[in-house]
Amino acid sequence: RLVVRVRSFAAEAELLAPGDRVVAGVSGGPDSLTLLHVLVAIIPDPPGRLAVGYLDHGLRGEAGAEEAAFVGELARRWGLKFFTDRVDTQAYRRARGLSAEAAARELRYRFLGEAARAFGAGKVAVGHTASDQVETVLLNIIRGTGLAGLRGMRPQAPYPLPEFPDLCLIRPLLGVSREETLAACRALGLEPREDPLNVDRRYLRNRVRLDILPLLRQINPGVERAVLRLAEAAAADLSLIEAQAEAVLKEALVSRTPDEVVLRRDVVNARPRALRAHVFRLALLGLGTPEPPLTAYHLERLVRLAEGRVGGRLDLPAGLKAQVGYDFIRIGRGFGSLTGTEFPGVDRPIPFSPPARVRLNGWVLEAEVLPRPQDCDPRRAPEPWTVFADFDKVKGDLEVRPWRPGDALVPLGLGGRKKLQDIFTEARIPREVRPRWPVVADRLGIVWVVGLRLADRVKVTPDTRRLLGLRVVKG
Repeated sequence: RLVVRVRSFAAEAELLAPGDRVVAGVSGGPDSLTLLHVLVAIIPDPPGRLAVGYLDHGLRGEAGAEEAAFVGELARRWGLKFFTDRVDTQAYRRARGLSAEAAARELRYRFLGEAARAFGAGKVAVGHTASDQVETVLLNIIRGTGLAGLRGMRPQAPYPLPEFPDLCLIRPLLGVSREETLAACRALGLEPREDPLNVDRRYLRNRVRLDILPLLRQINPGVERAVLRLAEAAAADLSLIEAQAEAVLKEALVSRTPDEVVLRRDVVNARPRALRAHVFRLALLGLGTPEPPLTAYHLERLVRLAEGRVGGRLDLPAGLKAQVGYDFIRIGRGFGSLTGTEFPGVDRPIPFSPPARVRLNGWVLEAEVLPRPQDCDPRRAPEPWTVFADFDKVKGDLEVRPWRPGDALVPLGLGGRKKLQDIFTEARIPREVRPRWPVVADRLGIVWVVGLRLADRVKVTPDTRRLLGLRVVKG
């Protein structure tokens, strides 16, 4: 009966197509042993189309080698190609600053991806069950999640590592409970290997399974079914939202590599805020699934970053970073120095007298003198890239020059002096672009820190007769 159910589930979710080659990740536990048994039953010509992969993570001494031999014997019994390897998870974890869980997961999926490539397979099957789905949704709720986290795992999903873009991950047992996989192993006469790490309460998933779920069952004996219904409802709603988010992503996408994605800010910011988080989430899928995963909190911070000031930066899990330019937002790993035209820049002092246009590293400073209009409100805060000053309060000739260490001013609306270094830090201006950041100055000092602060001494008042208009534009 279990085989019939899984075959029906796989057909409905379109997990397997004629001619597909599959690598099954098998650990020796009840779930993966059941997975292997079912795949042998539902895939035609298993020896030609199904292979088995087992990775010894090097965490359990000889037990890992014994488990590898056990799984290898099962594969040989069915005439299946067997891939195995042993890795040092702890060394990998230390080298990359990951948790043990995240390191083991990354190593496992890389091993299975390489096995699939060697076997000519386009799909990797894993033994996640409905019980795992319940734990995953609860974990996501604990960490803080949106609809994607409530949906939990999908029957078919993009491969978790970006270096395998042509692979997909399938979960044929997602409609089967852990109790059913244990019963299936008993019925088949299989003796699953139990991993002692599965009862180690240092891992959050184990605490959810061993401590939190039993408490929830006391409140609602059917809590697992309730959580699964929640996941199904979230999946239905999310399918509609993701279709819209995919269209926005297609329009906004400037470039994508395995390590970085660049999006147009104007396209993303023109959409409702609720949709933008999903655009960012889908954009990040091509960079692999970070561990710990991005939560609704991280996605909301990305939305705010994209709305904010040029130069804003954000650190995300797993070494991901985001930064905002004038036109684009970049998200990825290993950003180099910002040497392009994302920010205005100047290498030397350039004198000017309005009206004037001064080029600043792909940007233009425009300056003009205007009569003060009757409806000019001196209390109105200046815009980031356009300001108005009292021209008659400017002393001597004007110049635009690079920032100098020790530069300071009394910013508009602030009672005391402030160093530019502190202004840059508060505005999250990247350190590598600060030395060339343009400053408009007169004989007395700074008039305007471009895009950031106007000096209080040149502010517009009711007595102002002439305005100095300063604007910086891209182009």
